[in-house]
Amino acid sequence: MNDETPSQTHTVSSHGMRPSHAITPLRVMLLLAVLSALPFAFYPGDEGSYWWIMAEYVMPALVVIFAWVLLLDMLMVVVFRAARQPTDRSPYRNALLLDASMFAALLYTWLPFYLKLLS
Repeated sequence: MNDETPSQTHTVSSHGMRPSHAITPLRVMLLLAVLSALPFAFYPGDEGSYWWIMAEYVMPALVVIFAWVLLLDMLMVVVFRAARQPTDRSPYRNALLLDASMFAALLYTWLPFYLKLLS
């Protein structure tokens, strides 16, 4: 039998979540939004359909916003991670790696578009 009480088995952080839940629903929604923006970097801009408006006007603006949100989220993960005990830091490391990989994917796919735009 397990003699531990529920308060002993699950530690709760100061912001009301267990450290194992560093991949939150909002972070998953951000991941889905970033993943949906990636294919538009390769869309040729055919004016025969309305998707070119998304590729030429909407997504370039949203990509800049997504990049700033990812950088801010990475900063907040570092702040929350620094406030934890060393044993509770691994979920925040996973969240930081997820944010960094999303930012790298966004940068890798959209950087040629912005370089062409600035030249």
